[in-house]
Amino acid sequence: MSGASWQLDRRINLATLVSLGSCLLMALAAGAGLGARLQVMEEKLCTLEERVHETRRTAVKVERIEERVAGIQEMLVDIRSELRRRRG
Repeated sequence: MSGASWQLDRRINLATLVSLGSCLLMALAAGAGLGARLQVMEEKLCTLEERVHETRRTAVKVERIEERVAGIQEMLVDIRSELRRRRG
């Protein structure tokens, strides 16, 4: 570049400049709005991930409880069988 600076062409009318400026402002406002929406969505996603992890931990606990209950039920069947055998 030869060091020339930017110059505004005098053939561009004021209405075009105002229109261009308002479009630029609208684009900036839309970008800021999208940024805010993205931040909200990221926070919701983080909360959802925490809930998923908690749900998985709870599911594991429930599965362990179910295994214990199944074992206890088997023991009760054995105890009933033993009691019937001794009575009979």
